[in-house]
Amino acid sequence: MNFSKKNLITAAIVIIVVGVAAYFLFGKSKSDEIVTAVSAPGSEAEATFLGLATELDTVNFAGTIFTDPRFTSLRDIHTNITQEPTGRRDPFAPLSGVITTP
Repeated sequence: MNFSKKNLITAAIVIIVVGVAAYFLFGKSKSDEIVTAVSAPGSEAEATFLGLATELDTVNFAGTIFTDPRFTSLRDIHTNITQEPTGRRDPFAPLSGVITTP
């Protein structure tokens, strides 16, 4: 088989592209992707926000709301849905008895 110079260059480019793609897809480990950065607050507002955010307690839903009198006094005020008559089978079809001009 006699490869021309053009075919050799094309094959080399394809091999390089496949190698680079394989490196980026399979070569990186998970530890390379983890980036941690801790920086000091940039402004007074940011420092205030961070201070208040650390004071917040975690959200806790114990279920005591279900025994609260305000919850137990709630009533269902649903509305019954009445059955409506169906319309035409094809709403885009011309009406019968009506002459349409293009």
